[in-house]
Amino acid sequence: MVTKRTRTLAPAWLTCLSILLLSLACTDANEGSPSPTLNRDIEAAATIASCTFYLEVADTPQKRARGLMERESLGKDRGMLFVFQSEQVLSFWMRNTFIPLDILFIDENLAVVDVQTMQPEREAAGGALPIHTSASPALYAIEINEAMAAQCGIEPGASVVLREIAPEAGQ
Repeated sequence: MVTKRTRTLAPAWLTCLSILLLSLACTDANEGSPSPTLNRDIEAAATIASCTFYLEVADTPQKRARGLMERESLGKDRGMLFVFQSEQVLSFWMRNTFIPLDILFIDENLAVVDVQTMQPEREAAGGALPIHTSASPALYAIEINEAMAAQCGIEPGASVVLREIAPEAGQ
């Protein structure tokens, strides 16, 4: 009778080390270096007035619908860029969103056309959530932490510089 030995599990220390490294890679950049490379979801950066924000990009209907729902926190220089197919009046709500946010509506010329503050809302049975509608047609929207627009001096008319951030090799 021939028995075959196979090794199916890595040593326990290797598994623990892998978990530790993975958790460090997924740590919110707000807790450490402001480098956008700590979060693989960062795909763009926007410089507006005196601030730069590192942004996750919501460019599909599914990503736009999900937005920042159910997030407990958002780094000070982080946000989400919503990209639409054509310039239009945009409407947002705060369904299942726990973070107070500023929303910047941006037109096709990369100018801020509206700035609004949105508070977390709890959906009451049968109740409707407030809708935040852009004052003018917009092609993009950027959600950032509440009060950051005022802190950075972002007002309608401000120019936006958007740039794509290429993922680092090996990620």
